[in-house]
Amino acid sequence: MKKLLTVTAVIVTLSVLLLSFGSVPVLAAEGDFQYSVSENGATVTKYTGNAALVEIPATLDGYNVTAIGEGAFRFNTVITRVVIPKGVKSIGTRAFDYCTKLCEVEIPDGVLTLGEFVFNSCVALEEVYLPDSIESMGCCTFSGCTNLREVSLPKALKKVPISTFSGCKKLATVAIPEGYTSIEAGAFGNCSSLGEVEIPEGVLLVGQNAFNGCTSLERVVFPKSIETIGSPAFRDSSPTIVGVKGSVAEVYALENGLSFEERVIAPEVIPGDLDGDGKLTAMDINILKRVVAGALQLTDADEKAADVNGDGSVNGLDSNLLARLSACV
Repeated sequence: MKKLLTVTAVIVTLSVLLLSFGSVPVLAAEGDFQYSVSENGATVTKYTGNAALVEIPATLDGYNVTAIGEGAFRFNTVITRVVIPKGVKSIGTRAFDYCTKLCEVEIPDGVLTLGEFVFNSCVALEEVYLPDSIESMGCCTFSGCTNLREVSLPKALKKVPISTFSGCKKLATVAIPEGYTSIEAGAFGNCSSLGEVEIPEGVLLVGQNAFNGCTSLERVVFPKSIETIGSPAFRDSSPTIVGVKGSVAEVYALENGLSFEERVIAPEVIPGDLDGDGKLTAMDINILKRVVAGALQLTDADEKAADVNGDGSVNGLDSNLLARLSACV
């Protein structure tokens, strides 16, 4: 009877494990990697080795590695280079926090999320390529990376999160992709080598303390789209503010005693609009015919409007296309 009860208990236990496999991670290890398994694949939870060059395997015991877990390499003071395999979708909070000798990391295209403080205080890190696939990034991703000189911002991200580059004292330049909407509080705080920043069209917000402590900052170019600039945004520096006259950028400069330089934005060129009235009319067709015949010379700006089909030259094809387009208006 006791044997029967024992066997029954084992069967019940196994059944519960099997049924809960999809929701409760199963813990395991292979070589120097501890990992958990869920329905999404394997998550590296800890590296126990002592190698300087670490290549994270694409599979562990047959499970596809899809994530680097929270704190998986935290406080590792040996590794200098890490290769993350294709198939990884997320890198967890503080995954490489305080890896003080890490100077190179390969992040593959396909990674979607980076948690908070992922590379915090990786003081040997000088350059990082972030793939355009990254859609979400937590705060302080590179805070305290005092030797970081160059980094690419992903096009899919749309914002520079809070304190992303705080304390990156050697970061001298940064390219913010078009399509971003905000630079959040403290994003570039204490980046004391940053000399000039151009904020692309579409950005609506520059948060409080975004560029505080940027003691070398001399020039900041604002887009027409800017709606809010936190105060203070440029403590410890007095950059020239470049922006559209009458904009939020000019008001901010005046209120904070900063020099303002007017930014002249060229008007949008409408293909075929040779007379500049914003419409495609018979007048435009007549002008273009004269241009094609060699009877009229155009300025560089007008030549862009005359190249209706965008092939880099102005000829009869443009004239014919303009006639068809104007007939549809």
